[in-house]
Amino acid sequence: MKSSSHWLTLAGCLLFIRGFHFSASAQVLFFDHYTVSNGLLSNANTTLFQDSRGYLHVGSAEGLSTFDGYSFKHTRTKDGLPSNFVNSITELPSSPGVLWVGTNNGLARIHRDSITTILLDTLPLSRLVYGVVEDPTHQLWCATRAGLYTIRKQEITSIALPIDVNNIALLQPGPDSLVWVPVGNLLLAFSPSRTLVHRIELGALRANHITSAFKDRSGNVWIGLRDSSLSVYRNGVRVHKRFIPSGRVLHMMEDSENRLYLGTENGVLSFRTDDFATSAWARIGIRIVPDQEPADILAKLTAHLRAHAPAGMELAITPRSCGAPWATDTRHPVFAVAQRALALGYGRDAVEIGCGASVPFVGMMSERLGKNGVPAPALLLGVEDPICGAHSENESVHLDDLRKAIRAEAALFALLAPDLP
Repeated sequence: MKSSSHWLTLAGCLLFIRGFHFSASAQVLFFDHYTVSNGLLSNANTTLFQDSRGYLHVGSAEGLSTFDGYSFKHTRTKDGLPSNFVNSITELPSSPGVLWVGTNNGLARIHRDSITTILLDTLPLSRLVYGVVEDPTHQLWCATRAGLYTIRKQEITSIALPIDVNNIALLQPGPDSLVWVPVGNLLLAFSPSRTLVHRIELGALRANHITSAFKDRSGNVWIGLRDSSLSVYRNGVRVHKRFIPSGRVLHMMEDSENRLYLGTENGVLSFRTDDFATSAWARIGIRIVPDQEPADILAKLTAHLRAHAPAGMELAITPRSCGAPWATDTRHPVFAVAQRALALGYGRDAVEIGCGASVPFVGMMSERLGKNGVPAPALLLGVEDPICGAHSENESVHLDDLRKAIRAEAALFALLAPDLP
């Protein structure tokens, strides 16, 4: 249907589309949430672990909860646990079916219904066991409030650390055979011979102190910090960071389906690691009309996006530049000629509609070439279809549309200058 207006309004579409870009380092995560109402001993969980049978073990200040997929079973001091405060749970590669539980009163070895307590030293702080891992030589590494200890064939050895120990953890050795030790705001790495190989500082601020660390099966290192953030490091470089809505992450584990479970200050969260590690971005173009100011529209859109960003999303908006809108008078005789040329090229009559465009400089040229303060009419012929993805990375044009546009443009020049050879 032909427009009843003789004016076409156009705006700086291309410049604005390419110029207004934002990227979000995170998607919205959807969580399965387990609390005391589902059978946990406590919402304040300290550690998580999934054993070789697929059972999920949750530690807290109230004891050990084991989830078989249907219900929780609890183990506490009355059942033989040396302390109800559970700091870590693990199952070593050399002894499947045996749980090693670090508590505030020593290391517990749990096999079926038998619980054995191991004291690493006479120092009182050595009873606070934060974690246990096994290196490729089958040597056990134990992190305690008093420092590091190793156990080989029942021989216990103490390892001095370069800093005072407050909260310490251990990461299971990978292909490099190194035992990574997050402590304070440092990442330390030891060889099986107990030699310090690496020392990486994460920052001097208290907010950079580590509350949890985990290495997934892909080799990515997940670091939870005191500021309730969770970061992913790949090859020593941080690639993603998010703030967790349930507070500080106190422990992490990964299941066989690449789901990461977070023990936080307010229950357990779970999500696919691919969802966390995927960033999303979009390019936004705004088609404006005369009497609208590009800078004002940009400011309003930016404010709207920031106000509605989902919790936990780190949103980055990068404005480029803006183009002013312009309009042209379709009553000029050249537009009637263009209508005839388009009909010859496409085999059907053209229809006028008001729309945005992508060449803001046309408005400036129209003003410069105009007379007596009246802008010169501007005629632009563009080729696109509803699925062409105009101005995007995968922009395309249907070849038949392109052929018709070429015929129409040739007809336009022929109609404007019939006497030219």
